[in-house]
Amino acid sequence: SEPSESQINDLAGKLTVAGRCRIVVTETACPVKSADTVASRTGSATAKIPSSVSSQRQTRDYFDLLDSIVNAIGSSLDRLCR
Repeated sequence: SEPSESQINDLAGKLTVAGRCRIVVTETACPVKSADTVASRTGSATAKIPSSVSSQRQTRDYFDLLDSIVNAIGSSLDRLCR
């Protein structure tokens, strides 16, 4: 289930104080609303990554899975740096 608004506020506050959050990672199979909210409140980007080899059509093996994860994080960093 999705976290409550108070849980999101608490997490966003802690990440803001820490000042080191650049990417909020979530799985592609999960709703992204909470991750997008935390990212927005902390000035971060959201990276939606596959959770397993079978979670995406183009992912055929473990190496494809790792490529997908690295590409998702890289794309998020690119958006953040613009």
